[in-house]
Amino acid sequence: MIINPLELLIEIFDAYKQARKYKNEYLYEDRMKWLRDRFNQGHFEFPADYDFSSSVHSIGIMMAQTEKYGGIVLETNKGVLPYIELSHSGLTGHSKKTGKL
Repeated sequence: MIINPLELLIEIFDAYKQARKYKNEYLYEDRMKWLRDRFNQGHFEFPADYDFSSSVHSIGIMMAQTEKYGGIVLETNKGVLPYIELSHSGLTGHSKKTGKL
């Protein structure tokens, strides 16, 4: 684990540089929901797979989302924020145009 704050920021910036290259199908996704779903579905071991690296990578993804979409992607029961004209199968059935399930 990195203790020096500058080293932490460098790791996060590296994750962000990687994430900003992702296609919309991967980047336009609620990252925290994605992590939660993977743990709930047993794809990750609890708590062992919740590590420093996955946290740094998630922060990098959320920074790239903010840069590209103007905010961190968040699925709500009313729709996905920030609203953009984009749809892909990774989203859980929320309609982009109506904001309804």
